[in-house]
Amino acid sequence: MHHSPTIDPQKQKPEIIIFYNSTKGGVDTLDQKCAIYSTSRRTQRWPMAVFYRMLDVSAANAYIISSMNQSQRKVPRLNFMKQLAEDLITPHLRRRANQFGLQRELQNAIRRVLKIDEEPRTSSANSSDKLETRKTCSTCDPKKKRKTFHLCFQCKNPICVECSQKMCVRCREKL
Repeated sequence: MHHSPTIDPQKQKPEIIIFYNSTKGGVDTLDQKCAIYSTSRRTQRWPMAVFYRMLDVSAANAYIISSMNQSQRKVPRLNFMKQLAEDLITPHLRRRANQFGLQRELQNAIRRVLKIDEEPRTSSANSSDKLETRKTCSTCDPKKKRKTFHLCFQCKNPICVECSQKMCVRCREKL
């Protein structure tokens, strides 16, 4: 088929073209599935474009395999992809959550995603809501270096007056 230039007498097309046209439906279907929920981003680097395409095809294939293996109810594809992404990044996030030298805001964001309680920043054993020495506010941008004596009454993180009234924003969200 690939090496012989035979032409189909009815359609006046080479045999290889007829074979391609009869089998291209699967490729079109996969392209449609990948286009609906795509991970690709604009990039000038072709290795990244290949990676995004591989990620899309892998996610589509994983969903198909998962759907075939589940005899009960079918999970919507968006929910499946969210769970797949969460399962793939969770081990990496757990390693990064307690990494030394990582910015505090990034650590807090990771802990929020993982739903891990944030560790108190103070080492004082007393239950007072004032610090003996000034500390940097835990909710402000680290570049501001805003110093404060006040603590959040719940998590005991240092907070400045501008950020809250004796309760940090994160604890208020939990209430």
